[in-house]
Amino acid sequence: MRMDTESTITKNVRKILTLLAHAGPLSKMELVERAQISWATVSKLVNRLLAQQIIKCEGTSPRQLQKGKNAYIYSLTGSKPLAVGVDMEYKTTTMLLTNLRGDEIYQRVYKTPANPTSGQLRNFFRLRLESFISNSSVNEKDLSGIGIGIPGIGIPSWLKPRREDENLAESLEQDLGYPVSIENNIRAYTMFEKWGKQLISLEELILVSIRSGVGSGIIIGGELYSGQQGLAGELGHFEIVPKGLPCRCGKRGCLETVVNQNAIYREYAKTVLHKERLPQSPPKEKIVSGLSDLFHRAALGEVAARRLVEKIAGFLGPPMAQMIMLFNIPQVILSAYFGPHGGVLVDVLRREIDRTILSKMQYSLRYIPFDEKGFTRGAALLILRRFFSDVPLLLL
Repeated sequence: MRMDTESTITKNVRKILTLLAHAGPLSKMELVERAQISWATVSKLVNRLLAQQIIKCEGTSPRQLQKGKNAYIYSLTGSKPLAVGVDMEYKTTTMLLTNLRGDEIYQRVYKTPANPTSGQLRNFFRLRLESFISNSSVNEKDLSGIGIGIPGIGIPSWLKPRREDENLAESLEQDLGYPVSIENNIRAYTMFEKWGKQLISLEELILVSIRSGVGSGIIIGGELYSGQQGLAGELGHFEIVPKGLPCRCGKRGCLETVVNQNAIYREYAKTVLHKERLPQSPPKEKIVSGLSDLFHRAALGEVAARRLVEKIAGFLGPPMAQMIMLFNIPQVILSAYFGPHGGVLVDVLRREIDRTILSKMQYSLRYIPFDEKGFTRGAALLILRRFFSDVPLLLL
């Protein structure tokens, strides 16, 4: 049975699936207590989900739960519902078939076409997705849809369609026969941080990411906020350096021209390692390793590394402060490939934010390293989000 209508996915079904995804396996009594719904409702819905093969009985619990008895416990089967998550970067496009548990069922990586037209972009997705779905051997009744994370600026498509271009998501739905949801990569990753991890209890948050550019995802009232034109939170396009370097958005001196992982790596190689010659496009693995080394050195107090971290914070602090004040959202997360010592930036960044922010405004800032699977899983959650509850639950 394909669970693809809102009427099938009731509020109480969402509560049960959310609990089993994040805290299961659980007994019926634990579901009653944590979801705060009646025993009769839990029993009815558990039986329905068992019949649909969405959940399974794991047997009896090793812990005594009620009146000395070992109650039956239940978990997600992982076989349905499924979604395809797509993360398009400028060089590669990764596709992942996953489920509510976030399991990696099938994955492929393709070369992203260079400077595609809208028509070429549609054909690329159509052909690759048809092949991917076919080779994954997924039962079409179990596939709930396709979520796509795409660069917000620089790929012609759904942001600024020409008159003759159809909406990309609607076109792909017609081509493939599945629901398709498209967001920019960072908003997709924000879905992963919110719904795929333990931040599920936060009703509002701002996630700032540093990858090939600087972006942000905004959660308001438990939902992803994109703005009327899908351009909310384009932090990387605040002008930081007047008449600075040209940006891919068409302006000059944008934040992401001076704060992005490539620019930071090159500055690290030049000022910390004192290397004069660098390859034009270092491999991603080398960049990630170098950034981790930079912040490790900064944590140890190395002067050159600390100066570079302070320079990054000087660029990043004012626009982040403006976002915090504009949205008045106190929970702020910084994500990047900065390794285990990336939190060094947070301490310096707080000082820069505090120079701009209102003195009485409270906020929490923390660093969470990127999860490599988060971009594809977050894209899949553009679809699978509908199976999760936005009501705070007793998850732990």
